[in-house]
Amino acid sequence: MKKLLLSAALLAATFTSANAEWLQIPVITGEQVNKDNVMITWTPVTDPDCTYIYEVLVYKMHKANADEYITLLDENFDYIESTGTMQDYEHGKGYVWDEIKNAPGWTVKSPTYMNGAIGYDAWMNYAGNDNDDIFAGAYILSPQLDLSNVTSRNVRVECKMAQMGHSSTGVITIYTWSQDLGMQPDYSIVGGQLNMISDLTNTGWKDVDVMLHGDKWCSNSRISITSPAQCYSPIWVDDLKVTVGLAKGDKMPIPAQQFTVTDGNSITIDTSDNTDNDSYYAYQVRTVYMDPSDGAFRAYSQYTDMKLIGEPLSVKSVTDNSYAGVIKETYSINGTKTSQLNKGVNIVKMADGSVRKIMK
Repeated sequence: MKKLLLSAALLAATFTSANAEWLQIPVITGEQVNKDNVMITWTPVTDPDCTYIYEVLVYKMHKANADEYITLLDENFDYIESTGTMQDYEHGKGYVWDEIKNAPGWTVKSPTYMNGAIGYDAWMNYAGNDNDDIFAGAYILSPQLDLSNVTSRNVRVECKMAQMGHSSTGVITIYTWSQDLGMQPDYSIVGGQLNMISDLTNTGWKDVDVMLHGDKWCSNSRISITSPAQCYSPIWVDDLKVTVGLAKGDKMPIPAQQFTVTDGNSITIDTSDNTDNDSYYAYQVRTVYMDPSDGAFRAYSQYTDMKLIGEPLSVKSVTDNSYAGVIKETYSINGTKTSQLNKGVNIVKMADGSVRKIMK
């Protein structure tokens, strides 16, 4: 029997950033910074037919006093106990996604399992799917990484890879949130960073060592292990290690903890172990749908934008006409649905699915 940290049952629809039925993103509405903790609240996502829980991803700011390598992920997957083998994964699971144990924010889409290793079903990169979309198909994906204060912008990925069947190729790459003028902001692969991992077999592991380099938009980067197009079998990954080289004086937010909130819409984060070189810096929140009939995780939202601890909450002042024809639903600050924008802070769901706070 395989032990899972978090998993999701198969959905009829495929999640992509372009056309997915994502859950509603929470809106952070309150933050109280105390000496040894931070208390945060967000708008609850309510639905009489669904039970929602929340995941809170917390970052620490690490400052380098000397040249060093900092580890973002180091996992041998020994916690996975499965009947699957390199030639035949464990069948009958039907999960859409899973998370890597002891690696806050790292997600596996279309996971497959063998004893002591994890895979992603590259068959899901099917013809007609938007395989350039960071959230489409099958992959192992990092949380948001900010390399803007890292001199080298280099991220090293080491692992072992194999395939279950034949004719499968892996890819290790880095995406950034491109904001070039004339382009719609979206995740795109950094030029020259598409590292093809070929010659995989199902009789042994291939050692892989790739150095990735972020571009000018590296404040919102993500590491992805995926495939270039439809393959004919899952691709296996083991002994996965991701490190970043820091020069003296560099600093980088590190995904440090992930919490699951099953009751309510608030959390208190203990910050008593802050040090001069490692201090709590920011957090993100997302919604997860848990099916009350069987307790399975079935869907999730994107994370909120990274909220820096201690900075004011972002509230935009607009008039009703500023968003005419774009606002889909309006809510009060306590989550009660309203028929229009009211004086004060409003929570609005836009036609594109995004959620914003608006001050009238």
